[in-house]
Amino acid sequence: SLVLLGDSLWLNCSDDRGGSPHSVWWYKDNVQFYWYERGLEPASRSFDVPGVHVDHARSHEGFVHLLRADGRTRGIYRCDLALEPAVVAAHAQLAVRVVAADLRGP
Repeated sequence: SLVLLGDSLWLNCSDDRGGSPHSVWWYKDNVQFYWYERGLEPASRSFDVPGVHVDHARSHEGFVHLLRADGRTRGIYRCDLALEPAVVAAHAQLAVRVVAADLRGP
């Protein structure tokens, strides 16, 4: 997936059966940066990972909104999803590249 330098992007980790997840974990290059667990307060938490800027106001359950893509945002993003406690039901992975727009024109 290509993202323009400075743009935001959505990451989606959901179950094809439409169920609401109990827990979701997001990783960038195998380093955890986001965690959601239904029923906890707060329900989500993020961890400092270079290039990953979580927008908590828009992120929910398995949907994570990242702000201000920069060169460090590039990487392999992976999620694990559990529909019930301690039972991981799904995995997903996405390669993200960040590119600068050529504003010089033709």
